[in-house]
Amino acid sequence: MRKFLSIIFIFIFIFSGCSKDLVDEVPKDDTTEPTNPVDTTSLDYFYDKYCYGYKVKDTTALIVMGISQKKENTDIDIKEGTTFLSGTRNGKLWIAGFETESKEQNFEFVDSKPMDLKCKLHLGYGEYKDITINKTEVKYVIENSPNIISRVKIYNEDIDSYNYNAEYITFYTPISSKTYFTQTSYGYGEPIEWYNGTYMFGGLNINDPYNYGRYTCMDQKGDTIFTHIDNDNFFHNGRVFPINYKDVVFFSSHQIEGKPAIHISKRNIDFPYSNSTWELLTPIEYWMDDAKYSITKEEISDTIWKFTIDLLWYNGEKGHYSHKININTGELINNE
Repeated sequence: MRKFLSIIFIFIFIFSGCSKDLVDEVPKDDTTEPTNPVDTTSLDYFYDKYCYGYKVKDTTALIVMGISQKKENTDIDIKEGTTFLSGTRNGKLWIAGFETESKEQNFEFVDSKPMDLKCKLHLGYGEYKDITINKTEVKYVIENSPNIISRVKIYNEDIDSYNYNAEYITFYTPISSKTYFTQTSYGYGEPIEWYNGTYMFGGLNINDPYNYGRYTCMDQKGDTIFTHIDNDNFFHNGRVFPINYKDVVFFSSHQIEGKPAIHISKRNIDFPYSNSTWELLTPIEYWMDDAKYSITKEEISDTIWKFTIDLLWYNGEKGHYSHKININTGELINNE
């Protein structure tokens, strides 16, 4: 019996030694598990990967194609502190506005009709090119609750198509939307707020997206009120204030005996260079065309409007002028 136990003991000793050798021969894995592994199923991961970090409230069937923020010296006209994402949801043009700092979503809107991702660009000289849209860039959004107007640049980032200025201009209402494709509104910037809730769009030709229109007055549903056949400079630069659809108060740079002045007049846009109904000349320190300026209007009554003119000249000097005018007669009520 003792002999049998000795044999068992020797066998166990030998086996233990072999097992230790086998364990020692297994290579050690020096890699360690990350202390903060990325959760690829989380919403934050989705936001960072697909939404530029912004917190989209509803990501159903969403494809984000671009991000837009205010940029100096560009035609992007977005207020400070706001960021727009754009793309498609369920194949329809989608735009959402966010607080830039918090990345929280304020609102969104979706076109009522599918967005055609196939686009024909006019290259000039009778040449055209078919592209597939994969990038969008919001140029401006006009919020006039409950209606919204947007202008979105569309292009393919993989080919040279950005500079051909293809855009969608879309009118959203609570019950419908209407979208126009254009290659001709570039350079006109945001439309001018016109009479009775309408807007004047420069360059937009709703009948032919490849040929320049002139100025088209449209309501907030996207319906045309009238088209102005001439391409007049007085529609630019915040100098025109409509009294009705066709009559306007217009500001321009002028002179009084060779000295700088502002020319204020009432004109009809169908005959812009004919005699004005009335006109005023008010002196200023330096030339208006050499200044950064803003002109604001306050309606004191149906016939009495107050205009405030703020100018900043290149030399840093400022000018502030205020006039109350009877818009029917041109009478200057006072000079503040």
